[in-house]
Amino acid sequence: MSAIADVARLAGVAKATASRALSGRGYVSAETRQRVVAAALEIGYVASPNAASLVTGRTQSVGVIIPYISRWFFGEVLESLELALLDQGYDMTLYNLPPASPERDRVFDFFLARKRFDGIISVGVALSEREVDHLHRLGRPLVGIGGSIRGVTTIEIDDVAAARLATEHLLSLGHRDIVHVGGSQVDEMDFHVHSNRLRGFQAAMIAADLSVSGCFYSCEFTMPGGYELGLAILGDPRRRPTAIFAASDEIAFGWRVALDGSASPGNW
Repeated sequence: MSAIADVARLAGVAKATASRALSGRGYVSAETRQRVVAAALEIGYVASPNAASLVTGRTQSVGVIIPYISRWFFGEVLESLELALLDQGYDMTLYNLPPASPERDRVFDFFLARKRFDGIISVGVALSEREVDHLHRLGRPLVGIGGSIRGVTTIEIDDVAAARLATEHLLSLGHRDIVHVGGSQVDEMDFHVHSNRLRGFQAAMIAADLSVSGCFYSCEFTMPGGYELGLAILGDPRRRPTAIFAASDEIAFGWRVALDGSASPGNW
């Protein structure tokens, strides 16, 4: 099995220099780094992550918790996270977090505690107070995407303001018969995404002196959900609006397919 000493010997540098070149830590000239990398590739050397972790105290691995992996939005976020982490030499371990259940508890009590992650990213998950306390006790950097988490730096949007802005854009184009197609007000996504986007839509309509009665339809936050509801509403001339505010990209994609009549869910 190849060792760092073999790489250093082939590249004509000291072991410490070879280690810095391959780890990215410490100064090494571009020419030397290229020579070391070429030597490592030539003899098939791969650094031991466990040995590197003992030396640096880092695992070069980040844990990601997420409620869905099959939905378009979350898939796009995951792809971006993976590309950014790989660019910095980090690995990613993904946990598809179910609703409150023993399985969910096991993710926090066992998996996240056992793995020595350099950090944890929570995507679109409203954590309980117990879960937030548990993550803080781990003593690792935490970042949230999608909504506020106590004591954690988060990246989020104002769903009410965003929905109002989208509706105001349709109003500025001269539309008055507008419907909002969003998620169920009973089966909410975390961070009240469904109800907040409905509130923003209604605020814009009321500000324009328009009725909001009969202007909301609910469906799943998926392409098939948008497609099926689109067929039902667009197929009835009495209910057909002039504009639609869709609460998610997936719903909008489904409505567009229903409007075009060019495909069906079986062909997606």
